[in-house]
Formats: sequence, structure tokens, C-alpha cells
Amino acid sequence: MLNYIKNKNFLSLIIILIPFLSFLNANLHSFDNVFLNSVFFILLFVIITIFSLSWIASLIIKKIPYDIINLFLSFSFFVLFYLFQFFKDLLLFTVPIYSAEIAIFFSIIILVLLFFIFLHKKLLFFKRFILIYISIIFILNFGILVFNSKIFFTSKNLPETLVLVNDDGINYLEENKKTNIYFVIVDAAIPLDKFDDHYKTNYYKEYLSKLKKKGFEYINDTKAAYPNTAHSLTSLFYLDYHITEKNYKKYPLTNLFPLILEKKNIQNLALMKNLEKINYKFKWLGNTYNDCRHNLDLCLDDNNKLTNKELIAPYVAKAFLQRSPLIQIYVKSKKFLGLEVPIRIYQRNNDALNVFMEKKSNFQLRNKGYFFLIHSLMPHWPYTFNSDCSLKKGLEILDLKKIQMEGKKRSDNILEAKFYKEQYECMLKRIDQFADFLGKNDPDANVVIISDHGHNIKDHFILGFDTFAMVKKNKKCKQKIKDNLNTANGARIMLGCTLGQEINLLEKKLYYVYFERGDMTIGGKLGLEKLDPDNYKEIFKRFPFAPSH
Repeated sequence: MLNYIKNKNFLSLIIILIPFLSFLNANLHSFDNVFLNSVFFILLFVIITIFSLSWIASLIIKKIPYDIINLFLSFSFFVLFYLFQFFKDLLLFTVPIYSAEIAIFFSIIILVLLFFIFLHKKLLFFKRFILIYISIIFILNFGILVFNSKIFFTSKNLPETLVLVNDDGINYLEENKKTNIYFVIVDAAIPLDKFDDHYKTNYYKEYLSKLKKKGFEYINDTKAAYPNTAHSLTSLFYLDYHITEKNYKKYPLTNLFPLILEKKNIQNLALMKNLEKINYKFKWLGNTYNDCRHNLDLCLDDNNKLTNKELIAPYVAKAFLQRSPLIQIYVKSKKFLGLEVPIRIYQRNNDALNVFMEKKSNFQLRNKGYFFLIHSLMPHWPYTFNSDCSLKKGLEILDLKKIQMEGKKRSDNILEAKFYKEQYECMLKRIDQFADFLGKNDPDANVVIISDHGHNIKDHFILGFDTFAMVKKNKKCKQKIKDNLNTANGARIMLGCTLGQEINLLEKKLYYVYFERGDMTIGGKLGLEKLDPDNYKEIFKRFPFAPSH
């Protein structure tokens, strides 16, 4: 092994691989064919580019051998895409505002030192130290990937499928027209009355009065069973509480949204099995973080299948570039030159309700039997939209990275509270427009509009479990609706309305799921607490940074 490492070209390959291994370990829960293919082609592109540039440079600078130039460029890539992220994470809570700038400074210093050491023939001790360090880092990252891949890719059986459709329901559908189901997620929306209380607004009375005339009923005092997206939407597809006191210690992390929607899993999901029995088509319109890339058969239209033709998916390329200072340097350079930094076009996809309404020509909606899952990433960060739903300029967007950079100051993050308010108001506008859209195009539809979890800013409001929930039932719906409405019960209600029956709803429960050891990246041991729906705020005394995301 040491002989191979002494070969500078082989060492260059090892150095290039380390940032990719680290990237894979950090995104293990995102693995699918599109992700892995994209990472492979990025790796191939980087290797070809570095080796080609080294060859060209060696022809121009004949005094420096090709393998030395190749090694230097490989180290440059390593420093930019590995050490920079390491330094930035290390500095995040000590100097949160300037962590990126200091990380860049440290990275440049190390790169200069590495170049000096490898050009100087007598510094053998330092060269050996660097080789040992590179070997340890490579083995460590490779070992973590192998260990976690075994955990994540081991086949895990889903629980026994819960079937709620019976013969009476099937007979009802044969005798009546099919009505579409719209399941709309407004990500991280707190209850409207509590929004009014905090922001001193007056939407609750006037806004709800207007929506009531359009057939919508607002449900008070609803709470998410789990205060995060992955668990909340998993319970939607299970039609039940998927992780409880009985199974949390051995629950497989692969059995979570969105991985459960991959082709190998989907037929065993309770929601899908019930929709299949009544011959309903499931269509999914997501956002920049979670969409139908995980299963192209579920895409809203065939245009999304263009993803198959992309060698590198844009979201993967962006995630990889964000581990380096390149994007920040680009943005700051344009700002310094007084140039506008345009918002990326894919940010528009976070306004999923608007995207859906724009695609209406793709569907004959009435009486066709669709279950539409529309996942709007608002009022959730990144805070991309103003109150009137116009797009912010690129530099005005407040995303998670900027929020995290404030670290200890988040308890007084007035800026985040302001941006959340604006995006919440855009959400209300879109819901109103969507109500008009349904009245015109699909008046008999059954609709749930619900947040997968709430939102909390410490010392402003602590509402990680508190949710926004509205329902529109057609005239034939017999299903009763109570304050135990959450994502799992929302799906049950929609099935009941569709089948002309009343399906039993789950008891209102609140679960706080966390990692006692490890995290979503590397796996580990899960912890769980069952909370009192009327007295759950004590959880945030021990976990000041809320689990909702």
C-alpha cells in the first residue's frame, strides 16, 4: 500500500477521492440512482480535468514535473472541497458570522504550505506526515461509507400493509363518479391564530371567512405527530404512526420519506396499496429538496423524465459545490462589482401550489381519480418569496446556511422572523388562489392543506408541533374531522371521503424522535419520547434548537 501511495499519480487519485467519500457519507440518506450517477460523473469530470490541466501545465512549465503539478492540483481540490468544509464547521459556533471567510484564509495557508513542502526535496518528515494524514483520512471516510452502506442498503421489511378499502367502498366508487384528492403540504406553517398573535396581524377572522365561502374549513388546535418532514410524511404513507415506543430502538432509517417512495418499496406502502385497490393514480409535485426524482413514475408530468437524460442532476451539483467556497466567492465578487446575483430558476419550484396551477393544462381533472401530493416549501426556508409572492433577489434570500452562521444569536434572529412572516403571507395568498382554481376546475375534489410540522424561533415562538390545517370535503363526504388531524389522519379522511365511508382516525399523539448516538448521516441509536399534546413545551428546554426542518 505504501508503495502505491509513494506513486504521486496514485496519491493524487486518493486525494481526489476523499472529498467525494466525505460527500457521500454526508448524504447517505439521499442515495438513489440519480444521486449516485451524478456523483460518479462529477468524480469523472474532476479526475479528467485535473489530469488534463496537469499535462497541459507540464508542457508550459517544463521545470516542474507532471506528477508534481498533478499532485498540487489534487491537493487544491482537497483543500477547497474537504478542508474548507472542515474548518467552516469547526468555526461555526466560535466565530459564526465570519466562519466561511476564516475557513478560506486557513485553507489558502495550508495549500501554500503543501505546495512548498512537496517542491522542497529535504522536508521528508513533513511529507511522511502528510502521507500518513491522507491515508488515515481516506481509510476513515471509506470505512464509514462501507459501514453505513451496509446499514442503509440491507433489505428492511416494511410492516404489514394497512388496508382500509373494503368491498363497500369499491362498490360506492363503481356507482359514483371518482373525485380527486389533493393533499397539500405547506411546510413549517404554524397555526393561523398563533401567527396573528405573534406578528400582530388579523388574518384569522377575515381570511378564514373568505376561505369558508369557498368550501374550506379551518381546523383548530392541530398538531404534528412528529415535528419534522421525514417522519411526518412517512406517517402519511403508512396511514399510521410508523415509529412508536414499541419499535423505535430497531427502526431502519431507510424506511423514511423520501426513500420509501423508491420503486422497490412503494408497492408495500399502505397509502399506495389502498389507492391501487380503488385504481387511483398517485402524482407527486415536490420542491428543490424532495421531489419525484426518487421515483420518476410518480412525477406530475412527463417533463420531469428529462432527469433521466441529465448526466449530473443540478441539485447534486449544487450540494457538492456548497462544500467549497466557490459559490460564496462568486456571489461576493458580483456584489463587490455591483452586479445583480440572479435567483436560481429552480427556486421557483418551492412555490409548488403555483407550479401545479400553471400545469393544469396537463390534466383532465374532473372524475379521473388522482391523488395529488403537492409539497410547497413555504413558509419553510430558504426564504425566497416576498409577501406578494414575488421572488427576492439572490442576495436577499435567507437560507439555512445563513441562519446557522448566526449560531448563538438565533434566539434574537429578527431577520428570520421577518422573512418567515413574508413567506407565510405568500402561502396564504397561494392557498386563496388554489381555492379559486379548484372552484373553477375541480369543484368536487376533497382537499387537505396541512403543515408537516410547525416552526420555532427560540424566545419568539415555540411551535414545532403546532400545525396549520384546512379541509375541503365534497357534499357526499361522511367523514368527521376533529382536532386530531395530522398527516396520517389527513390521508385517512381523504380515503373516507372518497369511499363514501367514515374511517376511524388515530388518537392524537405526539412523538419526539432524536438520536441518542450518531445522526442521519452515519446512522446510530434512536431515542423517542411520547409527549402530552397539551403540555409538550418542556421538550425545548432540553433541546433548545428545535427538531423541525
